[in-house]
Amino acid sequence: MSNKQIKEEIVEKEQKLLELRNILQKDTAASFKEATQTSEMIEILELNLFDLKHKLAHGAEYLKMITALNQDNVEQIFYVINNDGDPAQMRFSKNAPFGKLLYELKINDEFKYKEETFRIKNINEKQA
Repeated sequence: MSNKQIKEEIVEKEQKLLELRNILQKDTAASFKEATQTSEMIEILELNLFDLKHKLAHGAEYLKMITALNQDNVEQIFYVINNDGDPAQMRFSKNAPFGKLLYELKINDEFKYKEETFRIKNINEKQA
């Protein structure tokens, strides 16, 4: 899914969410059952929107998403992408030295980043 498609879907779902919230206000006065069903639909849409926005912000187009733990067992996610890395967003190009290192590591391997040692907990690899 491209960023453009994700953005279009976000707009569509935000409009639907607004409609459902308006219905909820009316349903609350009408009946508890209808209000509950509308609330559940709103909750599902909000979760879906959160996932879409997360994909947009963190890149739906990664090669590997690496979950690693530092010495204090704090989780950090690193993304290996094809091009144009952005270390501020933890996105590293597979062509850059650090991105290449990440790309080749396996679960339980350790590596250093910003003077901290991390151990790889999980690797989610995109199928090309």
